[in-house]
Amino acid sequence: MEPQTEEIMKSISSDDEYMARYSEIGELYYLKRTAMRELAGKEDVALGGRIAELNGKIAAEEKAFLGEVAQAAATGKKFAFEIMAEQFKLEPYEKRTLLFFLFLEFFHVTDNLCPEMELLELMDLECSPFVRMREFKYLRKSASLFRKRLLVGEGFNTDKCSTFNVALSSLALEMFSGHLSGEKASEDGSKANEDKNLSSECGEVGMLKEPEYKLEDVVLKENLKDKVMFFLSVLKEPGIQALGIDKTIKKGKGVNFLFYGPPGTGKSMLAEAIAAHLNTKLLIVEAPKIFGRFVGETDKAIARIFKVARANNLVLCLDEADSLLYNRNYAGQEHDIRFVNVMLQEIERFEGVAIFTTNMDNLLDPAVERRLSLRIKFELPDEKMRADIWKAHIPAEVKVAEGVDFLTIAKRFEFSGGYIKNAVLNALRKVALRKEDAIAMEDLVWGGNMEREGLFNKETRKGILGFTALG
Repeated sequence: MEPQTEEIMKSISSDDEYMARYSEIGELYYLKRTAMRELAGKEDVALGGRIAELNGKIAAEEKAFLGEVAQAAATGKKFAFEIMAEQFKLEPYEKRTLLFFLFLEFFHVTDNLCPEMELLELMDLECSPFVRMREFKYLRKSASLFRKRLLVGEGFNTDKCSTFNVALSSLALEMFSGHLSGEKASEDGSKANEDKNLSSECGEVGMLKEPEYKLEDVVLKENLKDKVMFFLSVLKEPGIQALGIDKTIKKGKGVNFLFYGPPGTGKSMLAEAIAAHLNTKLLIVEAPKIFGRFVGETDKAIARIFKVARANNLVLCLDEADSLLYNRNYAGQEHDIRFVNVMLQEIERFEGVAIFTTNMDNLLDPAVERRLSLRIKFELPDEKMRADIWKAHIPAEVKVAEGVDFLTIAKRFEFSGGYIKNAVLNALRKVALRKEDAIAMEDLVWGGNMEREGLFNKETRKGILGFTALG
């Protein structure tokens, strides 16, 4: 039998051995960083040669280390850091970077910060500016390591700041420690943290909404619901790509719905139901968060909307779309026209689901029309639909007393769905005050009257400002 080489005989069997083995590589990186700092702004051939020598050693040691980890993994061994890296779907560059910061945290805690450009140069083992250009994507604000809060950096709050210090986050330290000690709850914590990060990212341009309604909750004419389902079904159909669509249709392949009509008729409700059907969340875009005070800010905010939605498979809902896509013929200034142009271009490139809701579709720019997959006019519901809506809002825990006639209630109050919801809520409050669990006809009538008294109508010209006239 031939003697085994030293490389083959090496093995890693525990997390302690894993980190001890990596610490040898970490020390080489630390030596390289020290040499880089000494060389900064100088012409020193010896130091330059030292850095090149360290690059060669690091590359060789990393290759050997990865081979040892793979060899151990083949026998079924799982290491805490590898589990964590798989959980967060880290790429090789991200793993190298995070491992180095873990090393700094435990071996050089007083010197555990790295400026971004220094970190780029440190991780570049080829001494190539082109490599650093390519790898800069891992240090952008939206990069995975920062978005998932594994690393943190100072200097993101101003566009004028071109550098920032990078450090290991407390979350990454806790997660790694948890995996080392065998805590399984850390995965749930990671999911909660990712959700929190996504909510924060969406908060820059709008609001992230978890759907509360399903398609069966929406009272809509069957032919309209069938049309919505057609587009949602096609969206999930893999065979669409087999038809070679990408070869002939380059843009405008997304599904765009326009929901227009009076307030309270179910536009936002259907938007939520569509997101629920697609098993995702809704990004509700808010105009005040998009309009920037300075030139270029608004354009960046628009791009961020679609980037966030695309990266996280979110359904976009542009509420009050007339304020975001208004007719350019009525625009007061040149930058207002550019804003609408940018919105239209992003919609054209977006291949997901976007929903535009408005009470004033006549104010939309005509160019929106050809970008729509389906227009749905939400009208005030007829008597039967109103009766169904009244009934649908009664909780299963509440008994419906004899004598309750939903059709009679629907005839008496010509409300849209939103106002019916308010009326039922009024009635349920009355039931709760009686400390009962059954709702009677007089409760519903009382609730309806309460809602009607609060409406802004043509006869009284008083009431709650902003409500649409009915009747």
